[in-house]
Amino acid sequence: MHILLVDDERALRKMASRMLQRLGATSEDIDDGKDCEKLLRSRGHIPGVPSTSGKGHRFDAILLDIVMVHSRGTDVCKHLLELGCRVPILAATANHDPWNMASYREVGFYGILPKPYSQK
Repeated sequence: MHILLVDDERALRKMASRMLQRLGATSEDIDDGKDCEKLLRSRGHIPGVPSTSGKGHRFDAILLDIVMVHSRGTDVCKHLLELGCRVPILAATANHDPWNMASYREVGFYGILPKPYSQK
């Protein structure tokens, strides 16, 4: 499994990457939702857009932070789904009360991964 980590906090990206590695997954990380579309386009994840890069793995899932400095994860998720992205997108958030969780599902998130991360 190959995961795209999108989070503006470097320490959290590195911690999530190490946890995924221990679980047998590989990952790549970027620090801004704005770069997410460009990377997904380059890997052929946006329908009708040929892959512009012969290198790099396709992603099996996207772990997308909800609150970032330059973009909101909910807006990024909506945009990617409107473009036809079929990669499952998981919301990474500390705001995981029932109301927020329902609103993330309405946006189109495949699931929610609560922060702080834990391997339990």
